[in-house]
Amino acid sequence: MLITDYSEVYTFTQNAGDTDNIKGSLSTFGYVQPNEALAYSSPDQVPAIGGLVGASTEPAVYYSHSLAMRRVEQGQ
Repeated sequence: MLITDYSEVYTFTQNAGDTDNIKGSLSTFGYVQPNEALAYSSPDQVPAIGGLVGASTEPAVYYSHSLAMRRVEQGQ
């Protein structure tokens, strides 16, 4: 996985026997910029090289949205 400013993950689920409705979700993960990650590498406010990898590769924020889609006939 390439770590950039953010990543989005979409999931879609169709209920068995129901071809007109689909449930989905959108998860957005935001990451700290690598040049700023050292400031977030330690809970003691003292930068720690050992925590740099975790601070730069783990999401700093997470947003989750639910989606609901249904099929409509063309012309409606």
